[in-house]
Amino acid sequence: MLFGSLASVVALSCIAVAAAQYSNVVCSASYSWASNSLNQDPCVVASYLESQCDRGGFTVTALSPNAHYIGPNASESDLCQCNAVVYSLICACAACQEAQYVSWHSWTTNCGSNTSESLPSPPPLGTVVPSWAYLSIGNGGSWNATAAYENATAGQLPPTTSAAPATNNNSHSKIGEIVGGTVAGGVGVLLLAYVVVLWMRRRRRRRNQKRVESFPFSRLSSGDRGSSAVFYVCTILTTTARPKGCPSHRRLRRPLRQCQRQFTINILRGTLIS
Repeated sequence: MLFGSLASVVALSCIAVAAAQYSNVVCSASYSWASNSLNQDPCVVASYLESQCDRGGFTVTALSPNAHYIGPNASESDLCQCNAVVYSLICACAACQEAQYVSWHSWTTNCGSNTSESLPSPPPLGTVVPSWAYLSIGNGGSWNATAAYENATAGQLPPTTSAAPATNNNSHSKIGEIVGGTVAGGVGVLLLAYVVVLWMRRRRRRRNQKRVESFPFSRLSSGDRGSSAVFYVCTILTTTARPKGCPSHRRLRRPLRQCQRQFTINILRGTLIS
């Protein structure tokens, strides 16, 4: 029987706590920083704390236009409402509705000896008090929204910043590496092809050089010497061969051509430049 009574007490207590807090306020998105780690806005957190002294439940209702929250009257000035933590939460609740809020002195006008900078007891289960709500108000001061915001967002990224750009940067970096590697590879292939072409041209030039120098012009008969020599020399000269004794075509292109023509004339005359 005693166990049944205790169970009833616990059940009733749970019901009372569950019904103790309520708020119909819809805070502006610009005040999302004021919510706690449970995503509860300051109005809901304030209703949790103020309900600790009122088991019947405490409701933080939305403000009508041009209205503001006032401090507790003489009959309601308990420790749950006369502390700076609840005052800060109520001020943030007003601010998130774009409404005005009163000073700390005005809020505690009827509090007397119940005025306190801290909570009378630890927060109840089901809520968490954000760190900015514990900031000191000071005598005669008011809640500082800027200081609260800085405290709430300390060590966090600004609301307009996200981690997605880092992924994009890495993506752009990888694309740049791929493009750079492709361009470098293409340049390398062109350079290799250029070197191969130069090598082949030089090799062909040397081979033709030897063919010109070793051609047995003296063994040709007078009747064949002209036609064979002309055909042979024209073939060699059109393949950029440099006859013996002629300058390099890279440095002296015009003298080379003159030497080639003279070489041809000499062959046609039946004599070969030594």
